[in-house]
Amino acid sequence: MRMKIRVSGVTPQMLEKDIKFKFVTVKKGLSVLARLTQNHMRTIIKSKKKRAGSKGNLEKNILVYEENSKGKHKRVGVGLISHLNKYAPYWSLINRGGLSGVAKQGKWVPGYFGDHESPQSAYKGTGKGTQQFFYTPYASSSDTGPTFFMKVESPIKPMFYIEKTATWLNTKWKVHFYNWTKKTVLK
Repeated sequence: MRMKIRVSGVTPQMLEKDIKFKFVTVKKGLSVLARLTQNHMRTIIKSKKKRAGSKGNLEKNILVYEENSKGKHKRVGVGLISHLNKYAPYWSLINRGGLSGVAKQGKWVPGYFGDHESPQSAYKGTGKGTQQFFYTPYASSSDTGPTFFMKVESPIKPMFYIEKTATWLNTKWKVHFYNWTKKTVLK
């Protein structure tokens, strides 16, 4: 008597090979998505720029980075905060804006410029001053040195480039994941 044995289905080796292939596909997809996200964020910043003569320092410093987390997994990100703090320290101000609520109310803001200096009147309203303003709402002159009052006339309007990019990425991720699932998992 002869018997014929036929294997149907998937062997563990075939399953392992398929999972490894799908994992590599996902990793490549994430890298591509990270680059697209970087480009999208840079485009938003570039298109919403208000200041003439800007050198594009903020958008140049929006970088894609990879870091190892616990185990063998890698994380991919866009806009490394420590890098931005060093090379474009105003990134948060550009994203969220500056003192615009106070400006709408026409109020004076307590604080000081630079090393406890008064504002440079030659730059009033031009947005070209080089001094950083330190807002000190609760400090007295004896605590911090001289405090001056500034009326905010041309506040930095929020760009919300992080939020806009996150919304865009959320949509892209859903489309990417749906298409990947349709091609590889649900075939």
